[in-house]
Amino acid sequence: MKKISNIYIVDQDNSLMSQLEKTLLPHDIHLTQFSHSLELLHKMEVTPDLIILDFKWNGRDQYILNGHEAVSLFEETFDIPVILCSDNHRIGILDDYRKFRGLDYFLKSDNINWISDKIIATIKRIQQSSNAA
Repeated sequence: MKKISNIYIVDQDNSLMSQLEKTLLPHDIHLTQFSHSLELLHKMEVTPDLIILDFKWNGRDQYILNGHEAVSLFEETFDIPVILCSDNHRIGILDDYRKFRGLDYFLKSDNINWISDKIIATIKRIQQSSNAA
């Protein structure tokens, strides 16, 4: 079984990062935060087991990838599973990604324990699918 312990989070929300670190650390999961996806690409020394991506983030800089471009890059180029997060309560786009790309997501306004449980459930699903392959 592939152990997932190295997660990169692409989000500028330091509060979310801090809360996730506290709830996931007991599961021996290490989080590394990046402010945008290109920063992750430039600083990536080790391929993460999972990426949590703030989907809404499109930045104000023309050189920063939007959520769709980042998902495509991480999944297709690097074969890294992605969980989307957003503070956007119009979840239609996130639901579409869940249906058509099989991606999990959570809203940042969700309870932090529920978010952590969702991340852990996604990790278990990834581990089970890697065992079946």
